[in-house]
Amino acid sequence: MGEVRESIFFVILIAVAIYTFSVFQSDFQDDFKISISGLLESYEEIEGHTVEETKAEVDSYDFDAERSCNQTFYEQSHGDEGRFDPEKLTGIHVFIRHGHRTAMDSNRAKKTTQSLCDIRTPVMELMRDLKGCFTLYLSSKIQVYTSSEKCVSAQLTSLGIEQHKLLGLSYNYQEPLLADLNVYCNQPDQRVTGMEGHLSSKNFDLVGATIFLRHGERTPMGTGNLSWKECNTGATVNQFISRYWSCLHPVAISLLRGLARDNKKCQSAQLTLNGIKQHKKLGQFFKYRYGSLFGRDTEIISTQYSRTIMSLLSFLLEFKPKWCQNEKPQFNLTRVSHNYHFSRTNCDSIDLLINKAPKIDNSTWTIDLAYIKNLFENPENKADDWDGRRNPESVADYVTARYCVSKRLPKLCMADHGMSEREDTCVTMADYENFFSTTNSQFKSRANDVNYLRSRYLAAYPMLLDYVLRPMRESRLKILAGHDIDLEAVLSTLGHVQGVHVPYASRLVIETWKRPKIPLAFTECY
Repeated sequence: MGEVRESIFFVILIAVAIYTFSVFQSDFQDDFKISISGLLESYEEIEGHTVEETKAEVDSYDFDAERSCNQTFYEQSHGDEGRFDPEKLTGIHVFIRHGHRTAMDSNRAKKTTQSLCDIRTPVMELMRDLKGCFTLYLSSKIQVYTSSEKCVSAQLTSLGIEQHKLLGLSYNYQEPLLADLNVYCNQPDQRVTGMEGHLSSKNFDLVGATIFLRHGERTPMGTGNLSWKECNTGATVNQFISRYWSCLHPVAISLLRGLARDNKKCQSAQLTLNGIKQHKKLGQFFKYRYGSLFGRDTEIISTQYSRTIMSLLSFLLEFKPKWCQNEKPQFNLTRVSHNYHFSRTNCDSIDLLINKAPKIDNSTWTIDLAYIKNLFENPENKADDWDGRRNPESVADYVTARYCVSKRLPKLCMADHGMSEREDTCVTMADYENFFSTTNSQFKSRANDVNYLRSRYLAAYPMLLDYVLRPMRESRLKILAGHDIDLEAVLSTLGHVQGVHVPYASRLVIETWKRPKIPLAFTECY
């Protein structure tokens, strides 16, 4: 029995290491600053990971009672491995010792904090994600940990699993494509950093700010009948409705009620649990920077989509938890128009200019990548739209949205896929890189087209005019929740044309600073 337990133990250990190598969490966040007067740009790379303890019982666990607990688990694993000359590295052998375990003695093992022994969820995730790596025999043996949370001797604990996840992360090689996708996903476990609310000169006071937000992580624009635990947002939605109903627009309440259910069935373009977390962290970050500007006159505006409404409410939940009870500013919605969400009037010229710009449609597939369309298109929808997934942009959205949630590229070819069946069932990493490179090139070509740039200027003009330059209401703080095209329109107008979509939960802040007793003010944009 001891030998079987030991073999199971090492199977879990190896599976954790393999799984972590396949999952990358971005360890940096781009932060740019643009001065409206000079349009100066600077980028900062912020390194660092924050490892948080998820179980309260871990705090009280007596680590001194066990040997070699490896307290570096709570720190970022750093080392010089693979950094001498990575381009000439031809091979590697890694020898690792197992992570934190229970005592070898069964009686002592039973005294281990129960939460540490309950590894049912991570084991089930390993069995699901690495199904092809286990033989039937090993699968049957490892399954013992999916049915009981009781502690047994020499068992790997949840702490041991986290130790090796962190170790695997430190050794992870990041494919260039995955690096780009991770920046776009903007995972909520990353630190929020930025220079908002600070000025090098002490002779100015912050008198106003306009915050443009993009919604957080969402499901694909065309879901394809997905069922994810990340879509089970019913508890949060019901909390929003019960707490803030008196301040919400009736249409907002109606849109939220469509998500007030307790199940994993995903709706198209629905905000996920990660999307909620992203904006909670953002609200907490801005709380001590712009909280003093918040008042009854604060403008809170969202587009008429559940994902932007939920993003903004998640932001406010941390930024000003009692905003609806104390200050009571009104939560307003914009027009329905897609290409100019924050304009108070119709602008047909925007649509005309977009129609003149280069298209990304079914006809823009290259011959060598056309098979990807066949793998992802929706046979029940013949239209060339988001749900039909027949053009490169809609497929890229579907793939990216799924990757952000699962950290795995859908239909990626694995080692056990034969060469003859690959284009019929899966996409190689090389073809994925080629696909995204081609799609990004098409996106960039459209973004820099003169007609498209003019359409972005017309879309951004009312946003800057009504909420920054000559606001109709004298409010010190304005918070607008919109979409990638809204932030990209403002950025393009400021001379910062985007070659790809801005990440989930992106923010653009325009601040107004004023010198006391002197009629001089200037604006700073982040």
